[in-house]
Formats: sequence, structure tokens, C-alpha cells
Amino acid sequence: MSNPEKIALTILTNRRGRAEIDRERKVAKFYSHFPELEALDREIRIETAEQLLAIADHPGEAIDRARLNELKERRREYLRARSIPMDFDQVVPFCRICGDSGYVEGKPCACLRTLMIPYLYEASGLSLYPEAIFSSYTDQLYSDPTRMNALRDVAESYAETFPGQQKNFLFWGDPGTGKTFLAACIADKVLHKGLAVSFLRIGEILELLSTYRTLTNAYSPDEERLAAVTEKRNLILNGDLLVIDELGLEPTGANTNADLLSVIGTRRQQNLATVITTNLSLQDIQRRYDNRLYSRLFGDYQALRFEGRDIRTSPLYRAGRI
Repeated sequence: MSNPEKIALTILTNRRGRAEIDRERKVAKFYSHFPELEALDREIRIETAEQLLAIADHPGEAIDRARLNELKERRREYLRARSIPMDFDQVVPFCRICGDSGYVEGKPCACLRTLMIPYLYEASGLSLYPEAIFSSYTDQLYSDPTRMNALRDVAESYAETFPGQQKNFLFWGDPGTGKTFLAACIADKVLHKGLAVSFLRIGEILELLSTYRTLTNAYSPDEERLAAVTEKRNLILNGDLLVIDELGLEPTGANTNADLLSVIGTRRQQNLATVITTNLSLQDIQRRYDNRLYSRLFGDYQALRFEGRDIRTSPLYRAGRI
């Protein structure tokens, strides 16, 4: 269970606790006005307990329920005669769908996902791209708006249906053509469904994996730091969506290919989605990385080319008008 999920479940537990307290106060108020109702409820509890004991002492034997049924009917009539709600003594949950349990038929409830979003966002890396949302998209920045609109439609459709299909994307093309923006838009929309997202530059991923290796191999590692690094590593390997930004800008090291293969391979085995952006051409990718990594990228990823001039050269961009 992820930390955001634990935090959200703690909030739901506190809500249930407050709802129980509210119920007790409400019942006490009704009992103070209607002491006969309190006495009747006490009789029902005693009779129910006696019947449960009888069932335990004489399993399989028929139990006379006439007395309990008569008490319950008297209670219903008492409530109706005084216009007291039949459910006055029931807990009123904040979420009526899951009863503040956080789950419906074993799946996370919408309330749980909503509570997780701020914590998922904090862990995602998306705080660096606050403007990267589909609603802020404009084709006025791009030299080929028709093509860019088509790419934007693909990206938004993908995010809207997520996690219905775990397709992987490789966004490639020249700098400043919208790759990182659309990848961040996808990540933002997926995250707001309450799903775990990690958006990191390739260099950050490799550095984190290297740090994890160093800490786990250390004789006496800093336990707090190891826990934090392990949590980020788990999000990279096991999160619902991983965006690897700027593939090709990482320094070449002894573990570069192995670490990239490990991340891509681990996620592939779990059918988890990955989006990669790169300024490299397809030929550059083939030259830079070994055949195993190249094969994975072009066997498991749909390559989408981004073309046009760098939007940072646009007068509108430089003027901050868009």
C-alpha cells in the first residue's frame, strides 16, 4: 500500500470516528426527549443478546423470535407516531457509496482517490509543470497546428481512457515542439483519477537508482534516506504511469543501459504504462543505446514524431501572452 493511500485511509478512519461520535450525540438527544424509546431499545438489545446465546447453546434448534419481532414492531410504531426518523440511530458516513471504508467491491472508491490526489501530486514531480494541462493548450504556438492538434487529441484520448489500455508512447522530435508539455498533460489527467504517477527527467531516474544501489550496499546506511529513496524507486517501477523525460540527455555510465532496461522491463512485466520523450532521432537512439534497449523501445512503444519550430522562438511565447 502506497503512502498516499495510507494517508487517505487514515482520513477516512477519522471521518468514521467523527460520524460515530455524531451518532452517539444524536441518539443521546433523542433519548433525553423520549425516555420510553431508550427503554424500548434496551429491551430489544437484551432480547437480541438472549437469542444469540440460545443459538450458541442449542445450534440447529428453532428459536422463538415472537418476542423480538413484537418489540421491533412496537418500536416502529413509536417512531412513526412521533415522526422520529427510522434511521435516527444510524451512522451517517461522509461517503455514502463506500461508507467511508474507501473501497467498493474491493476497488478504491472515488472518495479515496480524491483524497489521494494532493499526496500523489506532491510525489509525482509534476509541480515543475503547473501550466501543463490540456485546458491550457493552444495551437497558436506551433508552426504546424494541424499536426499538433492531432497529437494533442491522441494524448488526451489516451489520458481519458487510462487505465483502460496501457499503451506506451515514445515522443520524439526537435526541442521545443511540445513533447514534454503533452506528456505532462497526460500525467496530470491520469494523476487526477487518483492514480500513481511519476514524471522525471532521465538523469534524475538514473541518479536515484544509483543512490539506491549505494545505500543498499552500504554497511550502515542512513535508514531515513534509504526509506525515502526506496519509496521513489517503487513509484518509478510500480506506479500506474511513468514519464521519462529527455531521454538522451543523461550522462553515459556503466549502469545506464542496465538501469534503463530494468525500469522498462519491470514495468512491461506488470503491464504498466510508460511515456518517454526524447530530442533524439530514431537513428540517434539506435546509435546511442544497445540493441536490447532499442528493441524494447521500438517493439513496445508507439513512436510519435513532433515537428516544427521551437515554440520558445515564438513572439507570443517570449511576450508571455500564451
